[in-house]
Amino acid sequence: MDYVNLGRTGLKVSRIRLGMMTYGTSQWRPWILDEADARPIVQRAVELGINFFDTADMYSAGPSEELTGKFLRDFTRRDEVVIASKIAHIEEAVAATQVKLSAEEIQLLGEPYKPQPEQRPEIILTVNTMPGQQPVLSRRRPLLMPGYGSKSSARVRIRFQPSASTALPRWVSTAVIALSFRPAERMRKKPWKHWPSW
Repeated sequence: MDYVNLGRTGLKVSRIRLGMMTYGTSQWRPWILDEADARPIVQRAVELGINFFDTADMYSAGPSEELTGKFLRDFTRRDEVVIASKIAHIEEAVAATQVKLSAEEIQLLGEPYKPQPEQRPEIILTVNTMPGQQPVLSRRRPLLMPGYGSKSSARVRIRFQPSASTALPRWVSTAVIALSFRPAERMRKKPWKHWPSW
C-alpha cells in the first residue's frame, strides 16, 4: 500500500480510503451490509494496509460509526488509523460520534454533503468562530480538522479563506474517486478549472 501526506495536516494516510457508508444496517437502506457481511471486508482492508476510514453520523443513522469503531478496535490499534467523519450539529454530534466510534480523537471532521439551510450558520460560526470565541475544535481534547469529502472547488475555497488568515485549523479537502464518480481525475486533466484540494 502506498501512503501519502494528507495535505498539510501532518497525517500519513493510505492512498486508498475505505468509505464506510455501505456498512451499518440494511434497515436504513436495502443495499447496506450488516455487521456479519461487512466484517471480512473491513478486516481485509486493514490487512492490505488501508489506514484511512471515512464515515458519517448520518450513515445508517448511526450504526455505520458504531461498526467502524468496533471493527477498528478488533483489527488494528487506534493510533495506526485515521478516521474521518462528518456531522451537522457540531456540539452534540462531536460527542455522540466519539462515543459511537469509541475514539477520543477524530482526525478529520467535515460537514455533511448538503447541510440543511438551518444548519449552515451553526457550522460556520462553530468552526470558524466569531471574534473572541474559542472554537469547538480547540475547546475539546481531540484536535479536529474541519474538512470536506465531496465538495465543489468553489465551496472549498470559501472555507479555506477564513482559516488561512487565522490560527484556526485549516480546512481539509479529500478528493473523491469512485467507480462511477471521478472528479479527482477531471481535476488532474484540467487543473486550471479547480481550486487545489488542500
